[in-house]
Parts: sequence; structure tokens; C-alpha cells
Amino acid sequence: MHLLRPRVSILIAALAIAVAGLILAPVHASAAPRAVLQWSSTDEERFVSKINELRTSLGLVPLNVDAELTERSRIWSETMRQAGSISHDPNPGTAMSADWKTIGENVGVGGDVDALFEAFVRSPAHYANLINPEWRFVGVGVVMDGDRMFTTHRFMSLRPPPAPTSPGASPAPGRRSPQPAPAPAPAPAPAPVPAPEPVPASPPNDPASVPPPSPVEPRRLELLLSAIGDDVNG
Repeated sequence: MHLLRPRVSILIAALAIAVAGLILAPVHASAAPRAVLQWSSTDEERFVSKINELRTSLGLVPLNVDAELTERSRIWSETMRQAGSISHDPNPGTAMSADWKTIGENVGVGGDVDALFEAFVRSPAHYANLINPEWRFVGVGVVMDGDRMFTTHRFMSLRPPPAPTSPGASPAPGRRSPQPAPAPAPAPAPAPVPAPEPVPASPPNDPASVPPPSPVEPRRLELLLSAIGDDVNG
């Protein structure tokens, strides 16, 4: 059985297996009184060892034992023992504090670890759970009822951690990002004024180049002399 999160994606397969002399058959409740509950931690460790040996032989990562999975597997094994038959927990992820992504489950009843594990390997559905590359954790619960062993194996993968929020991440829904203030328009550049062309300096007068004064006309000279004479005589 697989249980996937989110809970709208649930896949359940009938993976319950009963082993009595390697014959797959349902186990019915008997009228005999129930034996005192006995946890079998040694058998639980043997199951985990066999699971990891199988996985490593196929190049898969071994599974870490999870305390919560182990506790829930023991409780379900005891539930099956009291019912006298095996079945799947309809809510295997209940009371799990881990942020699990997928949970799988194998259940069985039989005489010993070797017989049960061999039956699991020979069952395609159970074997798929044993070698699922997604799993990272396992918890095995074994409860003895006289000479019968009820066992539950639970497998789990976790959700990946959330990606860190980057500074430029999108804002939360319902909130708008602040609009950046408009940048001021650049002031218009003044039109270029053409520089006045330099006026060439006049060259100094060359005495040789200055023309001689014009000669005084004879008539004008005569008038000037006459005027001077009148001034003297008067």
C-alpha cells in the first residue's frame, strides 16, 4: 500500500500477506484466548537488516529506522493480533509528526522472520515496496501471539525542504509591489552657441607703406597766403 501527500492522491493496494508454511491465505480469528502481548525487538531488527541487505545488493540506499514509524507499526501489529487477521491501516500517516511525502506498508503473519521475508520478496506488490528507491525511512513492528508472528513494515519518504526566499521573490498574494518613483526627466541641454571667429589683428603701419600727403593746390595756396597778408596789414 502507498499513501501519498497531498491526501487527494491516495493509492491503496491489497498488500496484506499471511504466511503459514509459505502458503498465502487469510488468517481467521480463533476461539483460543489471546496470549500476552510481546514486542519482539530482535525480530524487528532482523527484518530491517534483511530489507537493507536486499536494497544495497541492488545499489539502493539503506533505510534509516524511524522511531515513530516503529511505534505505529507495533500498534498496528497489535491491532491485527487482537483481530486475529491481517489488514492494512487505512490511515498509516496518522499521528506522524514528520513532513512525509509518501508512506508505504507491508503486513503479514507467519511463523518466523525468514519465512515471512521470503514471502514478501516473492510477492510482486510487497517486493515493490521493499525496493522502492524513494524510501528513506523504515519502521518494523512485530507482535507475537503464541507461535505466530504479526508484523507491519512501514516505509516513508519526506518532502523536500522549501526553497529559500530570494530578495526578488514575488510578493504574497493580495499585496501589490510598491511602484518605483518615476525618475526625473533630464534638463534640456542648451543649444550650442558658435564661438565668434577671431578677427585678425591689423598689422602695424609700415612707414614705407604710408602714402605721402597730397600736394596743396596752387589756387588754395594763393588764398591762404592772401588771408595771411590781410591779417598782417590790418
